[in-house]
Amino acid sequence: MSKKGVSRNTWIILKQAWNIADRGGFSKTENEIPRLHNHQRFHSCGNTSWENYRGILKRYFDVNTYNEDQAIYCLTARYNNDNARLGTGVNPFENIGADEVLIPTIYKYEATHNEQDYETEYYQDECNDEGISVDYNEECECKYATRDIYNEKEDYHEEEECDEGYDDDCVCQEWKDFEIELFWWNVESSVYYSLEENLMSDSCDISCLEDYDTILFDREDYKNEYDNRETWDYFSDSDYGYIHDWGEEDIGYEVNFLLKD
Repeated sequence: MSKKGVSRNTWIILKQAWNIADRGGFSKTENEIPRLHNHQRFHSCGNTSWENYRGILKRYFDVNTYNEDQAIYCLTARYNNDNARLGTGVNPFENIGADEVLIPTIYKYEATHNEQDYETEYYQDECNDEGISVDYNEECECKYATRDIYNEKEDYHEEEECDEGYDDDCVCQEWKDFEIELFWWNVESSVYYSLEENLMSDSCDISCLEDYDTILFDREDYKNEYDNRETWDYFSDSDYGYIHDWGEEDIGYEVNFLLKD
C-alpha cells in the first residue's frame, strides 16, 4: 500500500505544474532538446515530457535544473496519474487534496558507459633506427636512402641517394612516421530515475535503462582510464553502451524530505 500525504506547497507545485503544461506554458525547439528516449518527449511526467516539465519547474517554481527535486516531482506526477486512472487530460491533483497525494518509491541509477558513437583519429607513430614504429611495432617506409660509391680514380667514397628496397646496397637513413588509424569509445556518466527497481544487472548495457520508462536526469563526459585507443584489429566496434560501472539507490529519504517538507 502506497504512502500518502504531502505538504500543501508540494501539492500546489504538482497541481499548477500540470495545469501550466496543459496550457503549453513551456517548450523548447527541437534543436534545444538534448538526446532523449522517445518516451521522454511525451508523458514521462504525467501529461508532458520530462524536458518540458523541468522547464516549468525552473521557470515558475525556481526548482534548479541540477537539483534532483525535479525528478521527484516528475515521477510523483506520473505515479499519481497512473494510479488515478481519470482519463487523458484530467489533472489528478485537482481531484485530491494534499493528504491524498500518493508518495512513490523512486530509484536512482548511476552508470558509467560508452557513448553512442566511437571516435577515431590518425596518429603519426615515430619510427626507430631499425624502421619499426615505436608505439605499435609496425614496419615503417623509408623516406631517404643512400648507397656508398667508391671513386677508384680519385680514391674516395661518396654517398648517392637511391631507392631502398630496390637496390641491395641501399641503406635507409631516414624513416617516415607510420600513420595509423586509432579507435576508441568516449565514456559518459549518466544518472537516471525510475519508479522501478532492479533494472540493472552485471550483464546489462545502457539499454537496460534507456529502453525502459526511466528519465535521464544528467549526463556528462567521464575522463579516465577507460579512454583506450586501439587499432581496428583490436577494437570492439559494437560496444555502444557497454557498462563499466553502475549503482542503484532507493532515494526514499530524499523523496519524503521534499514532498512532506
